[in-house]
Amino acid sequence: MEEYPFIIQRGRPLYSSQDNQHVTSVETYLKGELMTYSLKTLEIYYKNRLKQKDDNINGIKKIFLCTAKLHGYETLVEFNKALKPDQMNSG
Repeated sequence: MEEYPFIIQRGRPLYSSQDNQHVTSVETYLKGELMTYSLKTLEIYYKNRLKQKDDNINGIKKIFLCTAKLHGYETLVEFNKALKPDQMNSG
């Protein structure tokens, strides 16, 4: 949130305490998704998360970078800047 606030502001709220009848948080969405996984899938998911941690890989940043590239931006800094409210109105 600190590094790329304008990217984060465009997505779901982070915490279930922010859920309401119109919006589902990342926390609630992920819990629901994980509950549908088999034990084998959860084991693989967990091992992958541990490997990413050991390799100092931020999976969320990887996803956001793919999203940025789909929108024509090469970096998260560039994408975040483009989403800044005053940038969006200046065309």
